[in-house]
Amino acid sequence: MNTLADSMKQLSLDTPPRSEPFSIPTDPFDKTSQSSRKAFDQALKEVPRYLFRLYSRYSVGSTDTEWVKSAYALAPPDPSEKRPQRNIVARSDKRKAAKDLHGHLAPRKFRSQDSNLVSWSSSLLFVLRYGVFLNQLDSAMYELADTHILVVDTTRLPAKSFVSDIALMRFFGDENEDLLNVRMNMRENGRFYTGEYLSQSALHVQGCCTTFTMLDIYQKGLYHLRDDFDKNGRWMKEVNRLREAFNSDSESTLTRHHRNAIEKLAELFEAPWRLPMAANFMTLLPFRLEDPQIHDLCATFCTTDYGEGILSLQNAFVEVSDHLPEVKQCRYIIDHWIVSLMLCKAQADLRYDLRRILAVAGQAHGEMGGSIRLENMHLLRSMEFEIANAEDALGYEKLAILKRRWGGDGSA
Repeated sequence: MNTLADSMKQLSLDTPPRSEPFSIPTDPFDKTSQSSRKAFDQALKEVPRYLFRLYSRYSVGSTDTEWVKSAYALAPPDPSEKRPQRNIVARSDKRKAAKDLHGHLAPRKFRSQDSNLVSWSSSLLFVLRYGVFLNQLDSAMYELADTHILVVDTTRLPAKSFVSDIALMRFFGDENEDLLNVRMNMRENGRFYTGEYLSQSALHVQGCCTTFTMLDIYQKGLYHLRDDFDKNGRWMKEVNRLREAFNSDSESTLTRHHRNAIEKLAELFEAPWRLPMAANFMTLLPFRLEDPQIHDLCATFCTTDYGEGILSLQNAFVEVSDHLPEVKQCRYIIDHWIVSLMLCKAQADLRYDLRRILAVAGQAHGEMGGSIRLENMHLLRSMEFEIANAEDALGYEKLAILKRRWGGDGSA
């Protein structure tokens, strides 16, 4: 028995944890204020369901479909050096922790190469544009076939595995005010808002992720969605330019090529990834709520076959910043699918009830030798007409529901 217990104990020691959570210490020596602790704990709950990470063989740390590890987690320990706490919010030296955070968030050429943090984004547009930028920077080094995007479902990973960059900057703002607050202001004014989230140390993602390459989406027709996606320019400048189209009053001009491209891109993924990825690829197209072609495109994916998958996407998004119009649009698309599915079910129920009423009435009419009064048959036919009108009304109600959720002007 002791041998079994010893073996289990050794196994637990040898098995690395699935993640390094952002947990604030509860010991009495920790000086974190109650207000900071409360705000940070709330931020840990406000994580989108799907996050994206671009990586290649030249990325700092390591990323694959089993583990995502920071550079610090990969570094062999130096016996002569005291290594700091892996959990950045648990470090006793808050000023050094704040400096390390700033080193990770610094512009690319100034970034720390031994950080224990790993960057993710809630914006597929931002991540894809980063891949285009790297390829334009050095096409030999950042080949499209070797540039991958990892997608994780955060609901299938341990709690507290992710936190937003802004929440972490606020947590350490008093420790490194000049550095972190300037960077936080740059994020919050929108010019450098990336929808960034961070994990730390090692994160076990096997069974909770999917991946694709930049070459995959090129071949499936990325540029049929946005033919200006590969325009040469600085990374964030081009991201902001692409986002400007979401705030334009010009009408969307969807074509058959757009629809085909989205359907082909979605084919890259199996369930349960196809629906959320289709929605995210649709966010590369700015559109307005009333656009009938968008409704037709949504209908392509909103079928009974996808019913369970669509409903599983409820609560996939937290409150979305106005600086991420593409992510807000993704939230709208998911809402559209959910409302459409519910109304489709209501329409099906109406048709079923009508058929039952008419079948029973017809049977009774025959059994009684046609003695059902003519006015009653007229009433049944009138009911059929009213139910058809009700089905039309449900379509209008769908638009009304979405307008109430997204503003009276119908903008996404």
